Formats: sequence, C-alpha cells, structure tokens
Amino acid sequence: MLIVPNNWADLQHYKDRNPPWIKLHKKLLDNFEFQSLPVASRALAPMLWLLASEHENGVIDATPEKLAFRLRMKESEVKDALKPLIDKDFFSAVQGDSSVLAKVGRDARPETEAEKREKRDRLARDFEKFYAAYPKKKAKPDAIKAFEKHDPPIDQVLAALKVLCASDDWTKEGGRYIPYPASWLDDHGWNDIGPVGTAPEWHETKTGIETRAAELGLPAYDGLEQFPDYKRRVMAAHQQGAH
Repeated sequence: MLIVPNNWADLQHYKDRNPPWIKLHKKLLDNFEFQSLPVASRALAPMLWLLASEHENGVIDATPEKLAFRLRMKESEVKDALKPLIDKDFFSAVQGDSSVLAKVGRDARPETEAEKREKRDRLARDFEKFYAAYPKKKAKPDAIKAFEKHDPPIDQVLAALKVLCASDDWTKEGGRYIPYPASWLDDHGWNDIGPVGTAPEWHETKTGIETRAAELGLPAYDGLEQFPDYKRRVMAAHQQGAH
C-alpha cells in the first residue's frame, strides 16, 4: 500500500540537503480541514511527511503493520488515524487495499502530455458548468485558479449549489452573504452539503459560522486566531443574542 502527500512540492525545503527537510506552514494552524481532523490524524500527518522526505517522489509504503513498526504505534491506531487523512485529501493512495483506504488516489507516475491536455480540457468544461451554476459571478480569473487548484468533484459541486442556492443564507438580502466563487472553492464549500442532499446546521460549516458572525456584527475571520476559537466566540455571541 503506497501513499503520497498531496501538494508534495509545497512541503519541500532544502531538498538537496542530507538528511532531507520538510517545511510546515504556519497557515496549517488555521486550516479548517486539518484542524477538524481527529487528534490522532493531526499527530500522524507530520510523521508521514517526515517519512515521505526520505524518498525523492514522496511516495511511502503505508502498509499499517510497517508504519506501526516504524512509528512505534499500534496497527489499529495507524489505520484509524490514516483514513481521515486520505478522506480529506491530505494524502493520496496510489496503491492499496480499499478496505483500509477510503478511496484510491491519483497515480504517482508523471502525467503524459496527452493526459495533461485531457485534464486541462476536463477542468475547463467542469469550470464552465460550475460558473454557470454559481449565483455570484465575481472575480472569474481567481475562480478559475481556485477551481484548477482543487479540481473539485463536479457532480457533488453542482448538487451542493442546487441546495445552497435555495437556502435562506444565500437568498436573503439579495444574496449578500454568498461568498465569492474562489473563496467558496478554497473553503471546499461543496462539503457543506451532507450525503442526503440537505444543508447542515449553520454552526456545522465554516461558511455558516462566518455568515452568522456577520449577522451578529462580529469582525470577519482574519486567520490570526485558530478557527475553533473564532467559532466559540461566534457561538457565545449567538447564545447571548438568543436570550
């Protein structure tokens, strides 16, 4: 079972040195997806990045029993902590047992020119579908960059937009609280909709929390504090306003 860190190039630092280094960005502290992971997964991630730094292409053998030995963990702990990291796209499986990995990730071999061209064409088609469905058509160049960066699942994106476009948050005040398309993509907004196609409670999503903060007259989230702390402040203000 092989895995590779996503955005591996962004983690490279002094890659010609021996021993190799990796770099951790401060912005990881305010990465909502990362901070929402189980504690065990957050602890496992930097250990896996360190293991990946031992190999030029970042691909590591993530067989649970081998990782358990290397990291001095129990095999069951490795399996439980690894799965959320793959589910949330911090790592991709390039070979593995689907009973352990939630999905099979991208192939680690270099893309051919034909594959790159096909991917560009698909992204262009998917983006036009997304942009046509998105109600706030602002900053299209930024939206294109964000779409190409995240390559979101277009069917899930369109299903999420269908629900959100009919929601109170997106229809009130003439759509004032609809985020710019690039921001929505960067926040993985398509995950704001559950598998049954219904919108979650406002406090269950980053978009909902930020929208409620604006309604309460609180400052917008600026990334200087950890998002869970910001969420607690919004929740406290909401509860005070409910009394």
